[in-house]
Amino acid sequence: MKNPTLSYLTRGSPDREAIVFLHPFPLSASFWDEGLRRLSETHYCVAPNLPGFGQSNGTPGALYFENMVDAFLGFLEERGLERSIWCGLSMGGYVALRAMEKLPQRCAKLILADTQAAADSDADRLRRAAGLADLREQGLEAFLTKQAPKLLGPSGHADAASLKRFLELGRESAAEGVAAGLVALATRTNTLEGLGQIKVPTLIVVGEEDAVTPLAAAEKLKAGISGSRLAVLPKAGHLSALTQPEAFYNEVRTFLKGS
Repeated sequence: MKNPTLSYLTRGSPDREAIVFLHPFPLSASFWDEGLRRLSETHYCVAPNLPGFGQSNGTPGALYFENMVDAFLGFLEERGLERSIWCGLSMGGYVALRAMEKLPQRCAKLILADTQAAADSDADRLRRAAGLADLREQGLEAFLTKQAPKLLGPSGHADAASLKRFLELGRESAAEGVAAGLVALATRTNTLEGLGQIKVPTLIVVGEEDAVTPLAAAEKLKAGISGSRLAVLPKAGHLSALTQPEAFYNEVRTFLKGS
């Protein structure tokens, strides 16, 4: 199957070391606008839209998680990004972890935020099926509104600006792409066994209020990746870079300077 063409955002000089940002479900590459702004003075910042999200095409027929991973690796090749820093949050972290199993030589440093290496449990798959039914029956706006409390966390959902931004970002993708993404996430593989093979400097970030991939999941990543560092962000939910950008990007800057 031919990889889909991915739309993308960039900021900064291509002569600098590249950071590739991988966005969470059900949002788009614009999720990383703040990161591109904050880090483009020192790095070449690139944020692709994964298949079906933002302006990126999907794949013919069903979208499997492996298609997302292959599309990301194909994107790196097309853009000439032979070795770059990868920063993935939630779904973006799942993609980065699987890509590390397939082509680890392409990654110079790794940032894993609010994510996990375990595949979906049966209960998780049933929840995705319920979400797919909600999306089809009630539409994208209702789906996003229902997802917001869980993804933003108590502090983020109570913040009007964070909630508004979340809904804006969610509207950048078509309902069909979000639906395909739900199915793809349910097909991802377990990458726990590959954690011990990760040899690049790694930062793990988790929101204190993250109920989707909580601290216990982040601690498994830290235990599996030798030499990795774990940062817990106060009052941050699953979308920690959105709800607590100052704390999130301070951790990223410190990591990039020290690693």
